[in-house]
Amino acid sequence: MVPFVERWIYRNEIEALDKLFDSLQKSSFAAGYLTELLYKYHKKMGNYEQAKEKLFDWLATSQYDSIEEIYSECQHFLHTKDFNQHEPFILEQIKEKDTDFYLEICLEKGQKNLVLNYLQSANRKSNDWFFYTPDNGHYFSKQLIDDYPEEIIDLYWQEANNFIQAGKRENYRRAISILEEIRSIYYKFNQETIWEKELESFLTIHKRKRLLLEEMRKKQLIV
Repeated sequence: MVPFVERWIYRNEIEALDKLFDSLQKSSFAAGYLTELLYKYHKKMGNYEQAKEKLFDWLATSQYDSIEEIYSECQHFLHTKDFNQHEPFILEQIKEKDTDFYLEICLEKGQKNLVLNYLQSANRKSNDWFFYTPDNGHYFSKQLIDDYPEEIIDLYWQEANNFIQAGKRENYRRAISILEEIRSIYYKFNQETIWEKELESFLTIHKRKRLLLEEMRKKQLIV
């Protein structure tokens, strides 16, 4: 703990610490650290309303590595009425700071539609050295397949096409791995005919990409 902060808390000079917080940039590391101390002080002293206010300040000024701890505090410290009232704010803050944890919460709450909406709206970029997706390894989308098979297939086609547009053999291999997942979903829902038609259209578009076709033959996607 920063020495002067420790002394001020020891002396119960909380008003001075509140003024210090107000003078700090809300997004600074120092603000997050200070609000954490103030929250824990008020919690220890039994000052519920003050602690609640500082808990929300701590969430708003926190860094990525504090989010799970703060969410746990919100669940266990806040009165049920307060938690329910402020839950939209809490989740929005978490979504901005730790997307994976936000999506985990949504799945835990059974809100698969919110996970799907996020995956659909997420910014996806690709070139020959960079590809971004919030769904690395399809960890989240795999949990949506039974409820939203068509939507997940669309997302996977988009991802596969991004890799193909990037070119190079390694990106083609990544795209083919996704094509295998697409095929497995079609087969799971007894839609082999649709898969064959989609694959035929895909091959028509990419018939000049020799390396891509070569890699597809290795995986027995085509003969």
